[in-house]
Amino acid sequence: FIKPRLINRLLALAEHTQAIADNKYNIDIDTQGSDEISSMAKSLDYFRDQLVEKREVQRILADSEKALLTIINHAVEGLFTVDIKGIIQTFNPASEKVFGAAAEYAVGQTIHCILPNDMDVFSMHRQRAAGIDGNGYVVCRERPVTARRHNGESFFGSLSVSLINLSGRHD
Repeated sequence: FIKPRLINRLLALAEHTQAIADNKYNIDIDTQGSDEISSMAKSLDYFRDQLVEKREVQRILADSEKALLTIINHAVEGLFTVDIKGIIQTFNPASEKVFGAAAEYAVGQTIHCILPNDMDVFSMHRQRAAGIDGNGYVVCRERPVTARRHNGESFFGSLSVSLINLSGRHD
């Protein structure tokens, strides 16, 4: 009598584990009792709840990222991001128009390709990176610069730089 009950509980746990692995979270896990199998069931129930919570956070983050990318890609101002090494990470469509270069060309290049004469702003960016907290701050606002288009033509522009700490990275 006891063996079939134990085997059935273990089989149920195995089925619940497989259901969770298949992203099926609406399962009723029997956590009643104080034996080892109940402890395993409680652990599985907790694990499932944590997965559901993390998936919701991931969904919210993905929605936020999508909204932010939509705003950046539809901004009329040229916006681009540069990592602490001076490598361009993002380049919005307005930047493509301003600099006459496709994002595919600009991303991965150094900031020198578009701001060859204004590296002091980038140097400030590097120097301040060590002390930044998670909130970020503005390094400079509307600083006049000489920039360079993809075809080599120089032009005068205005540059604003904000320093932001992203998961331990400074961008």
